[in-house]
Amino acid sequence: MIEFDYQSENYRKFSKDFYTFSSMSIPLPFVTDHILKSIANIGNNYFLLNYDKSNDKQNHYFMFTLKTTTNGYIYEYIGHRLSL
Repeated sequence: MIEFDYQSENYRKFSKDFYTFSSMSIPLPFVTDHILKSIANIGNNYFLLNYDKSNDKQNHYFMFTLKTTTNGYIYEYIGHRLSL
């Protein structure tokens, strides 16, 4: 199982950052599965919010670390960047 650390402060920070920069009208909980699948399938440690979906028309990279747990894997949010 792959998931975000939903009950943590780092997930709340990710949520806050996502809503700060995103211009999408879709709430974050409706896209988290897509974000997780994208990160896991590609093998990156980040999620890219494209410039055309951001408030300031810039690319935004949301960085994560992958932690192994007894139940699978958890992505913990570590921060936001404008470039890699």
